[in-house]
Amino acid sequence: MELLPTDHLVHPIWMQKTCTSHEHDGTHFCFSCNRMEGYPPRDQVVALCITKKETIQTKFKQWKITIFILKGLPRIPTGSFLAHEMMHAWLRLNGYGKLNPHVEEGICDVMSYMWLDFEIMSVSGSNVASSSSSISSTLNLKSQRSQFQRKLAQVCKRKLENREVPIYGEGFHAGYAAVRKYGLKSVLDHIKMKGGFPC
Repeated sequence: MELLPTDHLVHPIWMQKTCTSHEHDGTHFCFSCNRMEGYPPRDQVVALCITKKETIQTKFKQWKITIFILKGLPRIPTGSFLAHEMMHAWLRLNGYGKLNPHVEEGICDVMSYMWLDFEIMSVSGSNVASSSSSISSTLNLKSQRSQFQRKLAQVCKRKLENREVPIYGEGFHAGYAAVRKYGLKSVLDHIKMKGGFPC
């Protein structure tokens, strides 16, 4: 982003203008392209990667959760965002109630991180050798794509590991440590009973 004389930043792709104070005030931004969240009217979504959750009571008293993510993003960041947001939905639909933001955002980032790990492992295991030149060139192209996907997933993982907003960064590290120590199911059970991560 370039700095303007009036202490505003202009995003080089989206041409979005923001005050420099929003770099450090906790304003949400897309961790794929760094576009900052805007504050549109409640019924509109204009910023990138904003998730809007609606609860609508039907005649059967079921809850509906809607997730909005801007189309056209690469597959890996989209999958990472969806894993995070689907975890929010899963927590709501499974009666976790209102959780501390550090805990909720932390466990959602852990789910995103685990999805990225799965993607890296599945892409790494897809390289197969062949003697036919046409099949070999096709596999080579797939291998290059696979390497790109793996690197992109690794970049997304690093961004999760190094997030500076405490709700996300500290929440992720506490949640990930707990999941590594106790396993995902035990951590989710503990969160449901106690509202926090196990020590």
